[in-house]
Amino acid sequence: ENSPEMIVRYDRNCRRIYINPAYARQTGIPIEHAWNKTPDEVWKPLMLPAEYMARLKHVMETGAPEHILLEWHGLDGGLVSHLMHAVAEYDEQENVVGVLVIGHNITELKETERQLEESQSLLRQLAASSEIAREDERKELAREIHDELGQYLMALRMNVTAVGLKFGENNPVLQEKTGQLTALVDSTIQVVRNVVVSLRPNVLDMGIVPALEWLVDEHQKRTETPCELQVCDEDIYLDDKHATAVFRIVQESLTNIGRHAEASKVDIVLEQRDGQFVLQVRDNGQGFD
Repeated sequence: ENSPEMIVRYDRNCRRIYINPAYARQTGIPIEHAWNKTPDEVWKPLMLPAEYMARLKHVMETGAPEHILLEWHGLDGGLVSHLMHAVAEYDEQENVVGVLVIGHNITELKETERQLEESQSLLRQLAASSEIAREDERKELAREIHDELGQYLMALRMNVTAVGLKFGENNPVLQEKTGQLTALVDSTIQVVRNVVVSLRPNVLDMGIVPALEWLVDEHQKRTETPCELQVCDEDIYLDDKHATAVFRIVQESLTNIGRHAEASKVDIVLEQRDGQFVLQVRDNGQGFD
């Protein structure tokens, strides 16, 4: 009677045969209104009464205790949460005669959990937006380097070549110098191409499968490690956001494998399961503690 926890006893028919004062305080339902009634006759929580009664009957049938979360709106409109611990009650002949339910108020705990989930959701959104912004910056920077610096380097190469053709016919020293400059410009152009590719590979615009095939080829050229790609469908379509995410995951995985795993074989699998895409990157190299 003096317990701060809600205590309710139910008979085999799920009628309330005992209710302590804490029940009335917590739910706002007078004891005389709820006594000898089933949940589907007098009920306040958001859970369907039929579902709650089914849980009680399951406890009586199996003898296994259950924890049931009940929530309802309090007088101030806020959500009230109680964790109900239901156990079977037995008579002297060990026959189940009903269920004893003790409810613990976990409103503050649930509110803390909800706030934590909201914070985690906001952090995930922040991380996602940061990643999107980073990819947009990479894309823009790659475009500027390709268009601006690439054009300047090509113009420089053409002019050096033109100087060599016009004035170098009878000047071996000038021919040698222009040849060296042309080779230097060619090396610089290749460096620029590598930077552009690392920032934002153009092959990504062709789709995720060609992008992964390009990654596999690059990994094999760089490490001479056999790498096999398996895809469920050559026509897989992913929007730019998801395609970039998959590409970066595989790219970073292959980088780590090349640096640390000492693997002799790598398998990449992209398949579809139940409407979702599952990506696997496996290698036979050494692991880590």
